[in-house]
Amino acid sequence: MESLLDKKHILIVGGSGFAGTYLLQFLNQHGFNTAVVSRNIYRGNAETLASVIEGAHAVINLAGASINRRWTQKNKEEMRESRIGSTQNISNALQLCKIPPLRFINASAVGIYDNVNTHSEQSTLFGNGFLTELCLAWEKAATVGSATTQLTVIRLGVLLGRGGGALKKLIPLFRLGLGGRIGNGRQKFPFIHIHDFASAVLHILNHERPAPVYNLVSPNLINNREFTIALAKTLHRPAFFVIPVFALRLLYGKGASVLSEGQIVRPLALMKEKFTFAFPKIEAALDEINSKKPSKR
Repeated sequence: MESLLDKKHILIVGGSGFAGTYLLQFLNQHGFNTAVVSRNIYRGNAETLASVIEGAHAVINLAGASINRRWTQKNKEEMRESRIGSTQNISNALQLCKIPPLRFINASAVGIYDNVNTHSEQSTLFGNGFLTELCLAWEKAATVGSATTQLTVIRLGVLLGRGGGALKKLIPLFRLGLGGRIGNGRQKFPFIHIHDFASAVLHILNHERPAPVYNLVSPNLINNREFTIALAKTLHRPAFFVIPVFALRLLYGKGASVLSEGQIVRPLALMKEKFTFAFPKIEAALDEINSKKPSKR
C-alpha cells in the first residue's frame, strides 16, 4: 500500500480542545503540516471556510460542546449547533471548493449505539435517546459534502489522557479518596487512550481506502467497576464509595445516562486492518497517564 504520509496539509476543526490539541502535535511530529481552523471561521459563512480548506489534504472535525452536564434545552441546543451546525457548514464549504480536500474525517460517538447489544461498525442497533439522535444527525450532516472528498466517521469512546477528558475531574477526587463506582458498576466503559486515538487517526490518513466508519475504542472491553478499581490502584487510593444513579439524575437530569449507561463496542475495522493499540488494557493506559513522564511511543 502506497503511503500517504508525505506532502500533507491537515486542518483540524475543534483543534483547541483536549483531543484536537494532542492530535495536532502528534500529526506534526509525524510529518504533517497541521493547523487549527478557528471557531469564527468554521462557524462563519461557508464561502470563507471554503477559502481556508481549499486544497488541503484533509479536514478533521472534532468540534462539539461538552455533553457531561445537565441536558437543559439551552445546553442541548448548544450541543446540537456545535456539532451539527459546524459539520453542515464544513460540508457546504467542501461543495464550494474548486480543489476540495481529499479526506474529511468527522467525529461522532459510540453513544449512537444502544446499551444492550454488541456493536461493530456495521451495527444499526442504535439507542433511542437524545445522544443517539444527536449522533445520527451529526453523521448525516457530514454526508453532504463534495463528491470527490472521502468521508470517514470516527465514533469515539471515552477518551483518556493526562490533563483533560474524563480523567480531569476524576483524578483529583480519587486522590482525595473520594472515588467510587457508579451504581452497580456493571455498565460498560468503552475507553481509548489519547495516544491510540491519535494513532488511529494517523492510520486512517495513511490508508489508501479507509473504512467509512471506525469505532475508536480499546479492544479490551471493561465495565465501570473495573475502571474504578484500576484507577484507584494506579493512584494508590481506596475507592469505597458508590455513587447512586439517582444522585446523578438529580445533578444532570437525563444527561446522567452518559455516566450511568455504557455501550458494548468493538473496534473491528481497526482490528481487521491490523492496527496496533499501544494501550489496549486499562491498567497500562492509566499507568501511563499517571506516570511522571509521558510515553514517547
